[in-house]
Amino acid sequence: MRGCSAPELLARSHGVIRTGRIDSFGALTYQVACVRIISDNRNVLLLSSTALVDCLQPGLPVGRGRRRYPIHKKQTMRRLSLSIITALAMTELVSCGGEGITTTTSPRAPAVTLSASSLTFSNQSVGTASSAKTVTLTDTGTGTLTITGISATGDYVQTNNCGSTLAVSANCIITITFSPTASGSRTGRILVTDNAPRSPQMVSLIGNGVGPVVTLSVSRLTFSSQNVSTTSGEQSVTLTNSGNAQLTVSGVTITGTNSGDFAQSNNCGSIVATGASCSINVTFTPSGGGARAGLISIADDGPGSPQTVTLNGTGVAATLHKLSTDIFTNATSQHATEVEPDTFSFGSTLISVFQAGRFTDGGSSEIGFATSTDGGTTWTSGFLPGITKIQDPANPYDRATDPAVAYDSAHGVWLIATLPLLSSVSGVTGPAVLVSRSIDGVNWDNPITVAIGGDLDKPWITCDNWPTSPFYGNCYFEWDDFGSGDLIGMSTSRDGGLTWGPGLATADRAAGIGGQPVVQPNGTVVVPIADGFEASILVFTSMNGGASWSGTKTVSPIVDHAEAGDLRSGPLPSAEVDAAGKVYVVWQDCRFRSSCASNDIVMTTSTDGVTWTPPARIPIDQPASGVDHFIPGIAVDPATSGSAAHLGITYYFYPQSNCTTSTCQLDVGFISSQDGGTTWSAPGQLAGPMPLSSLPSTDQGRMVGDYISTSYVNGLAHSSFAVAYPEIGTIFDEAIYTTANGLSAPTIGEVFLHAVETPVPNPASDHSPRQMPARVR
Repeated sequence: MRGCSAPELLARSHGVIRTGRIDSFGALTYQVACVRIISDNRNVLLLSSTALVDCLQPGLPVGRGRRRYPIHKKQTMRRLSLSIITALAMTELVSCGGEGITTTTSPRAPAVTLSASSLTFSNQSVGTASSAKTVTLTDTGTGTLTITGISATGDYVQTNNCGSTLAVSANCIITITFSPTASGSRTGRILVTDNAPRSPQMVSLIGNGVGPVVTLSVSRLTFSSQNVSTTSGEQSVTLTNSGNAQLTVSGVTITGTNSGDFAQSNNCGSIVATGASCSINVTFTPSGGGARAGLISIADDGPGSPQTVTLNGTGVAATLHKLSTDIFTNATSQHATEVEPDTFSFGSTLISVFQAGRFTDGGSSEIGFATSTDGGTTWTSGFLPGITKIQDPANPYDRATDPAVAYDSAHGVWLIATLPLLSSVSGVTGPAVLVSRSIDGVNWDNPITVAIGGDLDKPWITCDNWPTSPFYGNCYFEWDDFGSGDLIGMSTSRDGGLTWGPGLATADRAAGIGGQPVVQPNGTVVVPIADGFEASILVFTSMNGGASWSGTKTVSPIVDHAEAGDLRSGPLPSAEVDAAGKVYVVWQDCRFRSSCASNDIVMTTSTDGVTWTPPARIPIDQPASGVDHFIPGIAVDPATSGSAAHLGITYYFYPQSNCTTSTCQLDVGFISSQDGGTTWSAPGQLAGPMPLSSLPSTDQGRMVGDYISTSYVNGLAHSSFAVAYPEIGTIFDEAIYTTANGLSAPTIGEVFLHAVETPVPNPASDHSPRQMPARVR
């Protein structure tokens, strides 16, 4: 541009132009490289380095469009007023050529104005949203505002109707809510990013969170590998209320895939004060092998409820200990087979008795025993002397079956009841019932005859071991006489089994099978038994030390499912008594299952042997599961009672009831309760699956036994059960096993609630009623 030289006035900035310099002013965006101020008091000329000038006339309207102004030769310097500079920035750029001035329109610039630079929210409960506050954004510039983003930080959320552009003088609304995630002061910002000066523009936000906040010490508990049906040590989670108000806890539960494998107890109560803590203790009792998973779920009024802690553990299949082996080789029975165990414990001594060398048409080669005197750690096994000719040709009987074991603490003697059998061309009969005695449980005397008859069956034995009982030291022997229509017989010994009184019938001369007498602390003998047709559970009692026996009373009808696969089983009862005298009876029953498609294990209890609770389902699984449960054996820890009674039940089961001889898989399970049957642990699998072809045949089906057994020693449950492996050629591989370690009930928080359930309408067995009294031997 002609007439402009650098020494006259140089600057690089935005701002107000004053005489001799350019100062910063507002948000003006006008860059000047070389400025010459020319004034004749009529016209003022500002010359830029782009060969453009602004021409303003003091006191006259700003030029519009293109116009020319005369320039006088006489030039003077003067201070430019703020109004001139404002006009300069907001109106025209003028191109100078020759002696005249040509004007052009100047660039437009947006500007952002926010209605507030900060917002303060009222106190807000943690985890809840506040009412909304708003900020108005206005474009107070000369150009269109382009918005590239509006965001909120911290515990704040914004919505807006601004869109991506905003016209000059237009406005939009930004709406903000506050949702504190923790108590105390919570800060944040609204940030507006755009093409206006000083982007991003900011609104400061502040609020105060109030309320309880749950802080957990860990998010995961991992348990070491644990044997199936045994309980781990405790692991703990600490819950702290880190908020500024009390925490209300409505529940702590275990959920997840294997929820039944984990149990919890806690001291949190319903209120946790501000700053206070409580503990949640968890144990792991795997019901199966492999990875097991669950969750602690904590329901409360804190944010994020329910809070969870992941639970993991690994179940290790139960290690089994083989108690005995069938050593007999007679060609008339099936080897190697052992079936139908019973157990009893006293102190640290535990004895299991069973059949060895099973015959197809009844009985076995001999009665075996296995004895542990150290709580199940080590075992000594053998066979009872003096019974069968298979063991010794000089013995009087051909076979033996149905063993049961008891201890007489008053006389310090172990007793095993046995049914000997004779075989002839006309069949197999039971001419007597016997008892074998031992002081140490290892060395046994030849048997003593308790009673004789035409065809006896299913003996059982128990002793009164209550020192406070008026009949302490009495032992009671029960059997039935199939030759007399299953007439029930009872005999009593008062000298440690050396001699026995006469066989007595019940007052109503009732028939029955599979009775299991138990004794209450007051000396009352209670005998649960199936009727002769296995259609009802009966009970009778003696209150005078066995001098006489009451008539029978019906406890409950039996409604049972016939097991698939030609497996021998039946609804015979299993009974035990706790330290206070409460009697527990279990059997297999289908009354809770639609169409009697499979069996549950059901339980009834009585404190006097007369009045009984309605049968309740042991909640091993859901009624619609299709799992079939049968042949239960119950135990009660003799040191426990009532609502603190420890119960353990071992049983057999099919994972799928609807199976065939070739597809049925037989397993052994265990379940326990620590509160007298109010709640139950998750079930565990102890053995199996076993193919039915590996079981010996009988004239009533493939056999593991008519009963199974469990006993408590030193607070741990010990089960005894038959396990079969595939045959080796023509030789079976079935023996009596126990777990290498005792089975522990969860020490806290059993998981399956023993809820009151209603049987299906009009329940009925899925097989025809028996047409003659039962005989199972």
